[in-house]
Amino acid sequence: MNARNMAMETASVALEVKTSHGEKRARQRGLLIRLLLTVRVGLAVAVGLYGTAWAAGGPPATKIINVADT
Repeated sequence: MNARNMAMETASVALEVKTSHGEKRARQRGLLIRLLLTVRVGLAVAVGLYGTAWAAGGPPATKIINVADT
């Protein structure tokens, strides 16, 4: 094997390692984006449910007494 072939082989191995590392980073970035979206959706649902419960009022109403004047 001459020096030129050895240099080309070394370069291809380095390129494969770099590509593999880039793919790993892209996969990690995708997972992070999905995690952040899940957290955002969860917070939106929690705020929506809290807002709905708050708008509904406090404890249930007491019995209403009807008084009729004659």
